[in-house]
Amino acid sequence: MSGPVESFPEGEIPARYKLLSAQAWKCYGLFILGAVGIGLAATVFTLLERWSGQFLAWSHGTSRWLTFATAPLGLMAIIFIRNRFFDGTQGTGIPQTIAALKMPAGPNRRYLLSLRIAIGKFFLTAMGLFCGASIGREGPTVQIGASILATISHVAHFPRQLVERGLILGGGAAGIAASFNAPVAGIVFAFEEIGRSFEKHNASTIVLTVAIACQVVLWCLGGFYLFYGDVETSLVTVTGWLALVLIAVVLGALGGAFAKCLLLLTDRLVRLWQTHPYRMAGGVGLVLGVIGLLSSGLSYGSGFEHAKQILIDGEKLPWFYPFTRMLATFATLLSGIPGGLFDPTLSAGAGFGQLFSELFPSVPAQAIILLAMVSFFSGVVQSPITSAAILVEMTSAYEMILPLLIAAIIAYEFSHMICRNSLYEEISEAFLKVFRERHGKEMAS
Repeated sequence: MSGPVESFPEGEIPARYKLLSAQAWKCYGLFILGAVGIGLAATVFTLLERWSGQFLAWSHGTSRWLTFATAPLGLMAIIFIRNRFFDGTQGTGIPQTIAALKMPAGPNRRYLLSLRIAIGKFFLTAMGLFCGASIGREGPTVQIGASILATISHVAHFPRQLVERGLILGGGAAGIAASFNAPVAGIVFAFEEIGRSFEKHNASTIVLTVAIACQVVLWCLGGFYLFYGDVETSLVTVTGWLALVLIAVVLGALGGAFAKCLLLLTDRLVRLWQTHPYRMAGGVGLVLGVIGLLSSGLSYGSGFEHAKQILIDGEKLPWFYPFTRMLATFATLLSGIPGGLFDPTLSAGAGFGQLFSELFPSVPAQAIILLAMVSFFSGVVQSPITSAAILVEMTSAYEMILPLLIAAIIAYEFSHMICRNSLYEEISEAFLKVFRERHGKEMAS
């Protein structure tokens, strides 16, 4: 039985009936260009992270005091450039993307998502990587991706649901996915953390953005790759499952405490950052320098290479590595410079896994390390499904899917007892509050 026939007045045919129109093809073309741009940004960030790691190793080897000087000077320069030209680029970039979704679609979002923001985020994150800050590049790529797709919505007539949420969610998802070659994790993160809901009418746009951006990265880097490398391990013994529970409880609580302390201290230091930004930046830089000296340079950079050494190469880093990495990441996040926390947090988790593996010698070390990485990461960001999915895609450890999911959920529950709201959600609310106070008149007009 056929349904009722729809009829429309001339000139009022909905966009879905104009799939082959010039306007539709303009939207298709701009969307593809935007997704390609996200992939290219992620590719360049990947190369910059490698080069910055080599530079930091060279500088520390040349003189232990060189990075001690470049860290405070670099942070002061970043804060100066950010405050002068790129307001809105501070922090990881994920809270700004979440905050933008909470604002009505329109010109006000350009304070958070625009080409100016994308350029500033890219440039300042690159500076942070080379000055020794403990940052990753996934958060900035999220804001860059969301900015690119939000910008194209201003120059073509996209469907309403895409303008309001779909393009921003797609850009954010592609930022995570292209950074780690983890398409499923990127899609899950868009629903679990950025959008905080499953949106069926935007799902195809999110998937397509992720697919194009990831493929661009693979073409540029020479083919398929695993972010860390291939891991073949499993968890089959009772001792292993007991270790899972212990690791998830301890590191989930530790991750929650990390997030809670960061939020509390950020709130209490906000006035000092407003009145003495360069002194504060220099002070944080000196703290990073001290941590770097005490850790023999292990706390500098994103931590990717150190996590890979522990997980894939089986190297033993000093017992204090995860603590110095955690302190350096805490100080860096406190500074508000552009930069992500995925890489450093996962790296600290790998260090904790190395310590736990000594307590459970009968359990495969790689399994323990993966459990520690997912537990600490889930405890900090409180996105358990993303945490498990991203570790599996980074390592192809498919036999660990169920243990990683369980560990991530346990860690989330214990983290949630300490830090009631997600770190990204809390920062987005605080950022939105400050933004409204600062730009209230412009937003009202």
